Amino acid sequence: MVFGYMPFTAPSMLWFCGTVSPLYSLTVIPCSGISLALVAGVFYGFSFDPAIYVIDHPNTFPGAPSFGLCYVFSFYTGTLITSTIYFIIYCIVMKNKPKVYAEAILPGMLSGFMWAVAHISWFLANSALAQAITFPIVSAGPPLIASLWGICLFKEIRGKKNFILLAIGSAMTIAGAVCAGASF
Repeated sequence: MVFGYMPFTAPSMLWFCGTVSPLYSLTVIPCSGISLALVAGVFYGFSFDPAIYVIDHPNTFPGAPSFGLCYVFSFYTGTLITSTIYFIIYCIVMKNKPKVYAEAILPGMLSGFMWAVAHISWFLANSALAQAITFPIVSAGPPLIASLWGICLFKEIRGKKNFILLAIGSAMTIAGAVCAGASF
């Protein structure tokens, strides 16, 4: 399921909109999801820049550590504070009756743990290699893991054609990450 878009029967029931027309569901909701994904991608692309800037400019920041793991605590603290603010805003919008899906809590926590391990690994890899090498490799991993979650846990991907397309896309992603890693 893409955020805010679910298979529907006319009129559609979307968890955050109530009853909406099928035309609205086919046009506005997917466009909103794509726009939000693009904004999230831009933020993700800039998420490591402050730490990398400090590491790459020791003359501007004398005494700042050059080892990437020194920045993990502040990185995760910012993530925790931001997500807490988002949840508080969500609770306010929902008039203190947030919808919490119990079956998604454990997979969500596991995904967060995997995300934390991946970012720690990225900070370690970036200490050994240039960001131009590590970022494409790290960016290739989450979509592959999300695809596995979609197949195994959520059963989102079905049908031989979709599995073939996913396999081709995954192979291209892995090939690109290998080429980026081998280019240094």
